[in-house]
Amino acid sequence: MLRCNNAAMHNPQEKEMNTPAESLEMMKKMAGDGYESARQLGDINLRTWNSMLEKQIGMFDIWFDIGVKQIELSTAAKDPKEYLGSQVALTRDIGEKLITSGRDAVSTGGEAQGEYRAWYEKSVQSMAGNWNMVGKQSS
Repeated sequence: MLRCNNAAMHNPQEKEMNTPAESLEMMKKMAGDGYESARQLGDINLRTWNSMLEKQIGMFDIWFDIGVKQIELSTAAKDPKEYLGSQVALTRDIGEKLITSGRDAVSTGGEAQGEYRAWYEKSVQSMAGNWNMVGKQSS
Protein backbone atom coordinates (compact mmCIF):
# COMPACT_ATOMS: atom_id res chain seq x y z
CA MET A 1 0.00 0.00 0.00
CA LEU A 2 1.39 3.35 -0.98
CA ARG A 3 0.94 6.39 1.18
CA CYS A 4 1.85 9.93 0.44
CA ASN A 5 3.39 11.85 3.26
CA ASN A 6 4.12 15.37 2.06
CA ALA A 7 6.03 16.34 5.18
CA ALA A 8 8.32 13.32 4.84
CA MET A 9 9.02 14.13 1.19
CA HIS A 10 10.04 17.70 2.02
CA ASN A 11 11.83 16.82 5.25
CA PRO A 12 13.34 13.34 5.12
CA GLN A 13 14.13 13.40 8.86
CA GLU A 14 10.44 13.45 9.83
CA LYS A 15 8.92 10.14 10.80
CA GLU A 16 6.11 8.62 8.78
CA MET A 17 2.64 8.41 10.38
CA ASN A 18 1.75 5.44 12.57
CA THR A 19 0.44 2.27 11.08
CA PRO A 20 -2.98 1.10 12.29
CA ALA A 21 -1.26 -1.71 14.24
CA GLU A 22 0.98 0.79 16.04
CA SER A 23 -1.99 3.01 16.86
CA LEU A 24 -3.96 0.05 18.20
CA GLU A 25 -1.00 -1.09 20.28
CA MET A 26 -0.68 2.40 21.74
CA MET A 27 -4.41 2.52 22.59
CA LYS A 28 -4.19 -0.97 24.11
CA LYS A 29 -1.33 0.14 26.36
CA MET A 30 -3.20 3.28 27.44
CA ALA A 31 -6.37 1.29 28.20
CA GLY A 32 -4.38 -1.30 30.15
CA ASP A 33 -2.65 1.42 32.17
CA GLY A 34 -6.01 3.06 32.89
CA TYR A 35 -7.54 -0.23 34.02
CA GLU A 36 -4.56 -1.00 36.28
CA SER A 37 -4.74 2.46 37.80
CA ALA A 38 -8.47 2.09 38.50
CA ARG A 39 -7.89 -1.35 40.04
CA GLN A 40 -5.19 0.03 42.33
CA LEU A 41 -7.49 2.87 43.40
CA GLY A 42 -10.21 0.33 44.18
CA ASP A 43 -7.77 -1.67 46.31
CA ILE A 44 -6.76 1.43 48.27
CA ASN A 45 -10.42 2.38 48.78
CA LEU A 46 -11.30 -1.12 49.97
CA ARG A 47 -8.39 -1.32 52.44
CA THR A 48 -9.20 2.14 53.80
CA TRP A 49 -12.91 1.35 54.08
CA ASN A 50 -12.21 -1.94 55.90
CA SER A 51 -9.83 -0.26 58.31
CA MET A 52 -12.23 2.58 59.07
CA LEU A 53 -15.09 0.10 59.53
CA GLU A 54 -12.99 -1.84 62.04
CA LYS A 55 -12.34 1.41 63.93
CA GLN A 56 -16.05 2.24 63.92
CA ILE A 57 -16.95 -1.22 65.24
CA GLY A 58 -14.29 -0.77 67.94
CA MET A 59 -15.90 2.54 68.96
CA PHE A 60 -19.30 0.85 69.10
CA ASP A 61 -17.83 -1.85 71.33
CA ILE A 62 -16.44 0.82 73.66
CA TRP A 63 -19.81 2.56 73.95
CA PHE A 64 -21.64 -0.73 74.44
CA ASP A 65 -19.23 -1.82 77.20
CA ILE A 66 -19.63 1.56 78.89
CA GLY A 67 -23.42 1.17 78.82
CA VAL A 68 -23.19 -2.27 80.41
CA LYS A 69 -20.78 -1.00 83.08
CA GLN A 70 -23.09 1.95 83.74
CA ILE A 71 -25.98 -0.42 84.44
CA GLU A 72 -23.77 -2.62 86.66
CA LEU A 73 -22.54 0.38 88.64
CA SER A 74 -26.01 1.80 89.15
CA THR A 75 -27.31 -1.52 90.49
CA ALA A 76 -24.23 -2.41 92.60
CA ALA A 77 -23.66 0.93 94.30
CA LYS A 78 -24.61 1.00 97.99
CA ASP A 79 -24.59 4.77 98.48
CA PRO A 80 -24.36 7.93 96.33
CA LYS A 81 -20.72 8.57 97.23
CA GLU A 82 -19.66 5.11 96.03
CA TYR A 83 -21.74 5.58 92.87
CA LEU A 84 -20.12 8.95 92.08
CA GLY A 85 -16.64 7.51 92.65
CA SER A 86 -17.33 4.66 90.25
CA GLN A 87 -18.72 7.16 87.70
CA VAL A 88 -15.48 9.16 87.85
CA ALA A 89 -13.43 6.00 87.23
CA LEU A 90 -15.75 4.99 84.39
CA THR A 91 -15.50 8.45 82.80
CA ARG A 92 -11.70 8.33 83.00
CA ASP A 93 -11.71 4.85 81.43
CA ILE A 94 -13.96 5.88 78.56
CA GLY A 95 -11.91 9.03 77.94
CA GLU A 96 -8.69 7.05 77.64
CA LYS A 97 -10.27 4.49 75.30
CA LEU A 98 -11.82 7.17 73.08
CA ILE A 99 -8.56 9.09 72.83
CA THR A 100 -6.71 5.92 71.85
CA SER A 101 -9.36 5.03 69.26
CA GLY A 102 -9.33 8.56 67.89
CA ARG A 103 -5.56 8.47 67.48
CA ASP A 104 -5.81 5.14 65.68
CA ALA A 105 -8.41 6.56 63.29
CA VAL A 106 -6.26 9.62 62.56
CA SER A 107 -3.29 7.33 61.94
CA THR A 108 -5.35 5.26 59.52
CA GLY A 109 -6.37 8.43 57.71
CA GLY A 110 -2.72 9.48 57.42
CA GLU A 111 -1.75 6.10 56.00
CA ALA A 112 -4.57 6.28 53.46
CA GLN A 113 -3.49 9.79 52.49
CA GLY A 114 0.01 8.50 51.76
CA GLU A 115 -1.36 5.65 49.65
CA TYR A 116 -3.65 7.99 47.70
CA ARG A 117 -0.80 10.44 47.08
CA ALA A 118 1.51 7.68 45.82
CA TRP A 119 -1.27 6.33 43.57
CA TYR A 120 -1.98 9.81 42.19
CA GLU A 121 1.67 10.55 41.44
CA LYS A 122 2.13 7.18 39.75
CA SER A 123 -1.03 7.69 37.68
CA VAL A 124 0.02 11.17 36.58
CA GLN A 125 3.45 9.87 35.53
CA SER A 126 1.87 7.02 33.58
CA MET A 127 -0.59 9.35 31.89
CA ALA A 128 2.15 11.85 31.02
CA GLY A 129 4.26 9.05 29.58
CA ASN A 130 1.36 7.82 27.46
CA TRP A 131 0.60 11.31 26.15
CA ASN A 132 4.28 11.88 25.37
CA MET A 133 4.24 8.63 23.41
CA VAL A 134 1.14 9.83 21.52
CA GLY A 135 2.83 13.14 20.80
CA LYS A 136 6.00 11.49 19.51
CA GLN A 137 4.10 9.07 17.29
CA SER A 138 1.81 11.71 15.86
CA SER A 139 4.57 14.16 14.92
